Parts: sequence; structure tokens; C-alpha cells
Amino acid sequence: MRIELDVAALGATRFAVSPITQTVAAVLVLTGRRHSWVAQPWAAGATDRFQLLRRSDPAVRALAMLLRSSGYNADFITPPPTIPAPTVEQELAAIRATSPEQVRREIRRVFGDGAVPRPIGRVLAGDRPADHFADGVQAVWQALLAPEWPRMQAVLDREIARRAARLTSHGWQVTLNEMTPLIRWAMAADGRCTMDVPGLPSEDRVVHADGITFVPNTFDAMWVCLDPPWHNAIVYPASGIAALWQPEAEHILPRLSELIGRARAQVLLATGSPVTTTQLSHELTLSLGAVGGHLAVLRRAGLVTGTRVGRQVLYRRTSLGSALLGESDR
Repeated sequence: MRIELDVAALGATRFAVSPITQTVAAVLVLTGRRHSWVAQPWAAGATDRFQLLRRSDPAVRALAMLLRSSGYNADFITPPPTIPAPTVEQELAAIRATSPEQVRREIRRVFGDGAVPRPIGRVLAGDRPADHFADGVQAVWQALLAPEWPRMQAVLDREIARRAARLTSHGWQVTLNEMTPLIRWAMAADGRCTMDVPGLPSEDRVVHADGITFVPNTFDAMWVCLDPPWHNAIVYPASGIAALWQPEAEHILPRLSELIGRARAQVLLATGSPVTTTQLSHELTLSLGAVGGHLAVLRRAGLVTGTRVGRQVLYRRTSLGSALLGESDR
């Protein structure tokens, strides 16, 4: 998909933190729809609690059934934020405010030509189907995400602060190209900006004065919302999330630092998911040269590997690197 923004749209583009987006992303991981490398430690501890919740709560069961389906994600489940930091209550209210017609239209799009599962069909037959799904999101939030939210919010706030600093010093093109290697941005001389997003239907979209809201995500996943009546939004993986879901790193770092040095240990810990040299430089506040030197040493030792994607190289820990961090008994 190619998305074009004019000058007015780029001027209206902003960032926002969304707790409900984190909740739905967590459900995508716990249902097996998406895989999150960095959130594996959290998912391992939360899976049994989620399964118990799904068996005991019909609303959570319907939510999991809807989100487990491949293809299009119903937008009403994660209404894009229209303010920088909505509360959970505000976002749940936005879900509940979705008209029954909009809910039914999006759910029919989820299942395409296939039959809508009977439990979801019963929900759609009611007068306020959005309430049922909002109840499911709320139950998952309270049971699994609310206890983690202060730490998650701190990571997301740091992510937005980091992007804001880059925007101030380097402009939109550099800032947006550094967000995720999956999206490539280019700016024309007349101020128009185009974005190429792989893995989506091949079509061109033009975004006007309302712009796009970028929503960082702590669970690796990325998705796009560009369909009315919702505000345009792109959910993307936040940087610095490895330490969030692997708190044991706080205990590993001092011991590992004695072995290979603190900066090199930080680089190794930050490569739990694919990451570029530039992203590591920003996350760890190290120079590009220093990060490149540490990665070269770690690659020669077989602790990280690099894969070229277009003009960038994505680095990630090898099984040997994970074993060194105590993540494997092999």
C-alpha cells in the first residue's frame, strides 16, 4: 500500500498513547494470531490466566474469536485515539459508542464469505453489540494489562519523547524512517510525503488535513487504520520494549557486564527482536560508531546475526546469545 500525505496532513500528524491498543495487541498474541518475540516472557505467564478468563467470560470468548480470525482487524475494537493520551474509560466509551450497523459491517468484513461463528452471530443479533465486545476488552484490561500499565506507559512515553526529539532535530523523513524498517517514507520537494507499507492490499490512499496518528505498541505488532468513520492511525512497534517484558535483564546486566562490558551487554540485551543500528543508537544513547563496533564483536562471537532488508540490516540475538542470557537450557 502507498499512502500519500499533503503538507496539511503532515502538519496534523501526531503521536498518541492508547491503553486499549495495548490490550488488543496482547489478545492477538495470547490467541496465537500474532507472535511477539520480545513479549514471550509475559505471554508465557499470562496465557493460563487468559484461557481461564476466556472460558469463564462469554464477552472475552467472543472477543478472542473475533481477533483470532485472519486478515482484517475490526477497527471498532481499537478506535484510533483522537487525543494524545486517552484514558481507558474514554477508549471503552468510544467502543461502546459504535453504532450496531458499523459493528456488523466490520465483522462481516472480518469473516468475508465465510460464516460468522454462532457466538458472534448471537452478539450481533442484539441491540448493542459494541457493548459486548467492550466488556470483553475491559475484562482483559483489568485482569492482565492494568497491573502492567505504569511500566508500559513509561516505555510508551519515552518512545514518543524520543520521536519528538528526533523530529525537532532531523525532521519528518528521518523520524518516520527510523520508526520501523517495515515502512519506507519519502518526501517530495513540494512537501508531499509518501509511505510504502508492505503486507497490505496494493492500493493508493491519499490522506488529507486530518493527518495520521502514530500509536506505539509494546507487543511488536503493526497495523493500519485508514477507513472511515475512524481517524487515520498506524500502530507500530515501540523501541525499548525488550527490557519491559524481560525484567530479569536488570539482574543479568551487572553480571554480563563483568564478562563483556556494560555497553556490549546492553546491545546484546536489546537485540531480542529485530533492530537496526540506528534504533539501537537511539535506545541506548550510544553513537552509531560505538553500536556498530559492539555489533561487529557480537557477530564474530556468534551472539547476534544480521539480515539485510532493503538498505538496512536488522540485528537479532542468536540462540547462543539467548543462552548466554539464561533464556535457554541448551
